[in-house]
Amino acid sequence: MRKGILAGLAIAVVVLSLFVSCSKKSAGSGITTRLLTDATGIDDKSFNASAWRGIERFFGDTKLKDKSYSYVTAQSQDQYIPNLNNAADEDISLIIASGFTWSDAIKTVAARHPDQKFMLIDA
Repeated sequence: MRKGILAGLAIAVVVLSLFVSCSKKSAGSGITTRLLTDATGIDDKSFNASAWRGIERFFGDTKLKDKSYSYVTAQSQDQYIPNLNNAADEDISLIIASGFTWSDAIKTVAARHPDQKFMLIDA
């Protein structure tokens, strides 16, 4: 429970920092966030669920609610790199991956997208 709360707070802090320094986007165009999860999805009662609740809570208190955040669940690790690349190609402001299994995929994709902001939690 405590780790989940800390994960949610960490996500809120990072997303909030995007408002302060949005390098790719102008202030009027908004901030976008995508949570990428493993096959357990956002209802895993652990890190994925905590991360998703943190994102919803953050955007729920802003005018960006319901249009600036999304999630994608990978059914297998073969989908990690394509999901990361898709999010980067869509110009998502912050791409969050939940779980240590994303570590190698993020390293690979981050090298191809050096200006993209990635966040890896529970790694």
